[in-house]
Amino acid sequence: MEKKIEVLLSTMHSNVGLDDIPKMNISNFVIVDQCDSEEIKIFKNGKIIKTTERGLSNSRNKLLENATGDILILADDDTRFVKDYEKIISDAYFSNKDADIIAFQYLNKDGKQAKNYKNNKKYLNRFSIKSVSSIEISFKKKVISDGVKFNNLFGIGAKYNHGEENLFLADCIKKGFKILYIPTAIVVHLDDNSMWKNDHMKTIISKGALFNKLFGSINSIFLIPLFALKKRNFYRLNIIKMITLMYRGYFLSFKD
Repeated sequence: MEKKIEVLLSTMHSNVGLDDIPKMNISNFVIVDQCDSEEIKIFKNGKIIKTTERGLSNSRNKLLENATGDILILADDDTRFVKDYEKIISDAYFSNKDADIIAFQYLNKDGKQAKNYKNNKKYLNRFSIKSVSSIEISFKKKVISDGVKFNNLFGIGAKYNHGEENLFLADCIKKGFKILYIPTAIVVHLDDNSMWKNDHMKTIISKGALFNKLFGSINSIFLIPLFALKKRNFYRLNIIKMITLMYRGYFLSFKD
């Protein structure tokens, strides 16, 4: 029997409607629009949920609660899926039956690979999931049926402004689910100006908190300086400043 592939899309004050769905090349969908009203609109191939709740992780958890597809994909309102994305995903799961989660690639608005991706498929562990972005993630519905959800302390609009997808994947690994990376693009990201990139200080503090939750307190003590050394030019900060901010988030997260 053919598997139903469903896109789970988070947005805010966007008034995304049926007219926008063809532009994004989406078939089945659930959309959560965080706005100033409460409303649910149900259509033949999906639903749009308007809510006054805030926070990206809260939005994604509401999407999980309303998902009905066999295979689910995370999306944002600034993404557009490639042609035949459903076939690409279906074939990937058919060919890799032991995979519970498959991370794909995404393209930038110029149609080029958005990252320096590996060329070979591989299974991911708690260290390699750190580089996975939310719009690359697909997973079988049984993952959320087993109680995995997003940590609402992480993500845009939360105490720590990103990393929620990495913690989601880490929880999947803890529950024994297998995560496979496949070097094939399924989506185009039309806007590279993510909100968290506009607040480097908070992002770096959040990185420290994420490292503690993702790798554990002992490993993080050593990994934080290594990360700061590698990424200091990207964040345009000197290494001492980066390490200080990351350790601030590291110690702050012990209270959560």
